[in-house]
Amino acid sequence: MIPVPAAAEKNINIVMGNKIMKKVLYLILLSSLLFLACLEDPSPEDLGNFFAFDFKLDKDYRVDADLLAVRQYCNVWVEKGSGLTNSQIQELADQYNNHIHEQMIAAFGINNISYAGRSFSDVMKFADFLGNNDGKLCILLLDIQDNYQKGVNNSYIAGYFWSGDFIKNMPGSNGRDMIYIDTYPGMENPKEAYNTLAHELQHLMNYVTSVAIRNNRSMDLWINEGLAAAAEWIYSGQSQSRINWYNNDPTGLIAKGNNFFSWNNRANDHLNANMDNYATVFIFFQWLRLQPGSNIYRKIISSTHTDYRSVVGALDTYSDWDTVLKTWFAANYINAADGPYGYKNDDPLLMSIKAPVPSSIESSVRLAPGEGVYSKTDSAPNVSGTTAFIKYSYLNKETAQVRDNLFYQGGALLTYNANPNRTGAIEQGVTTGIPAATANVNIVSMDYSLSLKSSLFSGAYRIDAGDFLRASGSKRDPYNKECNR
Repeated sequence: MIPVPAAAEKNINIVMGNKIMKKVLYLILLSSLLFLACLEDPSPEDLGNFFAFDFKLDKDYRVDADLLAVRQYCNVWVEKGSGLTNSQIQELADQYNNHIHEQMIAAFGINNISYAGRSFSDVMKFADFLGNNDGKLCILLLDIQDNYQKGVNNSYIAGYFWSGDFIKNMPGSNGRDMIYIDTYPGMENPKEAYNTLAHELQHLMNYVTSVAIRNNRSMDLWINEGLAAAAEWIYSGQSQSRINWYNNDPTGLIAKGNNFFSWNNRANDHLNANMDNYATVFIFFQWLRLQPGSNIYRKIISSTHTDYRSVVGALDTYSDWDTVLKTWFAANYINAADGPYGYKNDDPLLMSIKAPVPSSIESSVRLAPGEGVYSKTDSAPNVSGTTAFIKYSYLNKETAQVRDNLFYQGGALLTYNANPNRTGAIEQGVTTGIPAATANVNIVSMDYSLSLKSSLFSGAYRIDAGDFLRASGSKRDPYNKECNR
């Protein structure tokens, strides 16, 4: 080693020290630049500025929100000036994190999803991958802009999910997996808001399941809404309002056949006909739950079919839609304590179900696919010469029997349209011309305006965002990313 003079050694150390310091600074700067390069520019949503949809004006607008609750499975953003208390916000976050998330995955979640060369252990992890990959569901609490006016128009949109939020470059998209929940009047009854959250989460799960296994083909609306109604029951066990609506038939249209299968086909007859759809689809999916087999809802949502075949295929004891439909109609009329023609004493409210009948019935009726009516059999009617899809069965309440060709004195004739094509033609059927007799049914005669000013359903009531949009003629569909904006 060549000796270095002391003075020179000092100068070298100073130079080397400067070089080391410059190198350290350079490395710090480089690592900072590399870190920043790995991050995208902060999105408006990261700053609490979200897109939302104004249902009154049929257009997007911006909502400023604060992140006020963070949990393992969700982030809860709240519109500025919402008026919600901190306890309300934290309780909603807890309900999702501790109950709804797990319950919905258990009931509807398919596991071990493979997509684009990647694997996901459950459907919500796949949803997060399609969204913003932060490991959490985004829940935005806001005053959804609808036509709600307390005491004037009591209908309100309680929440919605829009699949376009998964498409980052779509106008109005927030680029994440998210659900919107109404604060006014939605949070005035927090339990209703929690039910809505479960309901909308099923819609989100249904959509991403369609992406994963159905090549982006959406399930029929009645199946999607039926599973969402089941989600509310799974979370809360509440069913009274739906069953009360069915039993009382305030529109008078259920007794004439209106139900879920041909969704929205009676909207021109009555402003609240869509409420019939929700009542009947809720009851139908409760009946499905009580049929032999297990995991019925998961089997339906994980089907590669998007129509009635997803339901028939999930059942262990039925092979065709005709039989399923007939048996459900019979269950509502007979409501036996066991067997297929009833609700098996599962719940007192379900045991109160009694098929509504009109005060009078024509001997000739027009029925859309899935619709059915009951008439009394004092004599055997002439049912020959009707169309292939119009079917007839005789129901005996006393013996809990259903026969296609055996007349029951004093029983009921079920006339129904078994066409599995929900958009098929309305067809002509016959009845005995006498309404069937049913027990313990409180058929109320009321003037049900849009505000539902009645003692039976007073206060604010939830309507679906999709039904609101369809009624207003909007081209936007909250469940369809391909809609025109």
